[in-house]
This record gives sequence, structure tokens and C-alpha cells, in this order.
Amino acid sequence: AEMEYHFTPASENPPQVQEKDGEILVSGTGFTVAFDKETGLISRAACQGETLITGGPYLHVTGMELGAWTPDSADGISVRTEGRYAAVTLKGCYANGQQVQFDIKISGNGILTTDYTLTSAPETESGLKEVGISYDIPQDVESVSWLREGMYSAYPEDHIGRNEGTARKIREG
Repeated sequence: AEMEYHFTPASENPPQVQEKDGEILVSGTGFTVAFDKETGLISRAACQGETLITGGPYLHVTGMELGAWTPDSADGISVRTEGRYAAVTLKGCYANGQQVQFDIKISGNGILTTDYTLTSAPETESGLKEVGISYDIPQDVESVSWLREGMYSAYPEDHIGRNEGTARKIREG
């Protein structure tokens, strides 16, 4: 039996964007996402008063040592309203020379999507088993659940790349 999923749609109104004290704040109904103007990265994101993200986005590449992130000096972070979303573009480079652009869209009801583009060729073209995005989350989080569209429709039940699952901080056994 095939299961159907319905994601909460983006709200009609875009979130508010304001700049203050070295931060860009994107906020809407019950949520706030704060970007550090110096690094361009998210310093915290909270929903209903609970912190869910404490840093990121970061490029995640298995088999490549990226090093520290440095935002572009000219336009490391830019924010604009596009229809129902706040659109945030982060541009920068890791210490190994890998250039990346992150495009984050945030709806008025707190739906956050992140796309990334490698804006320079990877230093290696083989051995890259995983390429994606990671975020820092609070230390006291016990588990993370996800639902995604993957390359394949079926994966083994415990496969790390499965389309749906829950990862626990402390696994039994």
C-alpha cells in the first residue's frame, strides 16, 4: 500500500525581515530565524519558543576536508522578499577553496528550504560518497525525523539515505 504525504503549504504572507545588532532576523507566525551578518550563517532558529537550529547551513562532503567557512566580502549574505518567501542567498568559500552558494527560502509560517550550488569545481572528482547540507542542532535534542524525496523509491529499513526515518541520539544496542 502506497502512503500519501501532505506537507503544510507555505502561508500566503511572507515573513518579516529586519536588521539589528549585527543580525538579520526573519520572523513570522511563532518562529524566528537569525542570521549573523558577519558569517552569513544562521546563528539560531526557534519555533514556538524552542530552539531548533544553532548553526549552519554547512556543506557536508564525505571524503573532502573543507575547513573553515568565509563569506564573500562583497555579498556574503543578501535577503529579499520573493512572493510568499524571504529569500536568503549566502555566498562564500571553505578553507580548501571550495566555493558554495546557499539559497534559503523561508515562508511566513516557518517552512525553511535550503538549496546549494558548488560554484567552483570540487578538488576531487572521485570518492565523494555523500554531498549535502548539515545544520547544528541543540545538544539536548534526543532524535531527528525526516521525510524527503530521494533518488530511489525504496531503501533498506535502516539505510542512512532512506527517504523517511528517525535517527536517535543514543541508539539501543
